[in-house]
Amino acid sequence: MKNLRILIIHTAFIGDIVLSTPLVRKIKEVYPDSFLAYVTTPAGAGILKNNPNINEIIEYDKRGAHKGIRGIYELGKRLRYENFNMVITPHRYLRSSFLSWLSRSPVRKGYDIAAGKFFFTEKIHYDSDKHEVEKLLSFVPKDEGKRYEIELFPTDLEREKVDKFLEKRKEKIVIVAPGSKW
Repeated sequence: MKNLRILIIHTAFIGDIVLSTPLVRKIKEVYPDSFLAYVTTPAGAGILKNNPNINEIIEYDKRGAHKGIRGIYELGKRLRYENFNMVITPHRYLRSSFLSWLSRSPVRKGYDIAAGKFFFTEKIHYDSDKHEVEKLLSFVPKDEGKRYEIELFPTDLEREKVDKFLEKRKEKIVIVAPGSKW
């Protein structure tokens, strides 16, 4: 489909944004000529920067510039002018669902358990038995059982910093990530 403009709205925590990178890859494989934009928090934008599959990152600063109903309305107005054909909203909170509706996209997909599910034109079943990445991939059809990996795209400078840090270390480094905020 030519000239397809797709928007992802995901304003959750950075771990959720990292887990959404396989969805970004799948969208670009299923719709290779599409324009893909992503609305996320400033912290999420830092995670997604340099991703070659994303054409535009739109920061949603819900505690700053986009605070309150006026802020969300202003962002929604901007999204409406960008004429997205499809909006995918994995974030299950009312603000994100409302922002999807404000975009006025003809196709607005969100989970069937989302707080603002009535704002969506398509409700995707939220299967709590599936891994988060599998749930996210269900937003885009055409599944041949292909595996999609998490992808991050650090800059050369960021890689250099890590390499310098690691080459100074003689001991083994153990990284522990026991859970998330919730």
